[in-house]
Amino acid sequence: MLSRLSFSLAALSLKTPAASCMGVRALSTAAEDIALPSLEDATEHFRTVRTMKKEIRVSPRKLSLLAQQIRGLPVEEALTQMTFSPKRKAAIVKKTVQNAINLADINYGIEPTNLKVAEAFVNKGLFLKRLKIMGRGRAGIKHRPHSHLTIVLKEFEPAAVPISKTKARKLAQRAQATQPVANAE
Repeated sequence: MLSRLSFSLAALSLKTPAASCMGVRALSTAAEDIALPSLEDATEHFRTVRTMKKEIRVSPRKLSLLAQQIRGLPVEEALTQMTFSPKRKAAIVKKTVQNAINLADINYGIEPTNLKVAEAFVNKGLFLKRLKIMGRGRAGIKHRPHSHLTIVLKEFEPAAVPISKTKARKLAQRAQATQPVANAE
């Protein structure tokens, strides 16, 4: 056991010449060994803005319903959805989205019309346990969950956004409805 331990210690000390003589390959920090991100990856992550709101006093299950509601929407539509949502914590989600919009404007100069909610997700936060006093001298545990909300906005080109199948079908039906009128004249 002692011989294995001394060999592993010798292998860990990579700077000593004894370790290189034992056949242990030293870690290289040469430029060819370091993997640099490609240009496509750099431009892909260049125009994104991430905002987190931590320790929101609401269950993650309830807050994830609001995050689901705005995921994939343009930011103006997301703000409208949160304005008219009947849920209590919709105001916090709206402020977080607005904060991300402001950061995009400050950092990159992106107009709000060119932003969409790429990701909106919720993580668990603190889970406080408090004393719950009940009748007949009994006591229980009160749970007070907290959540973390993360909003990621990405820049997109509004003209290049594909329309949904239902919207395309409606536009096609309108076009067909106007053609017979044009042919009759």
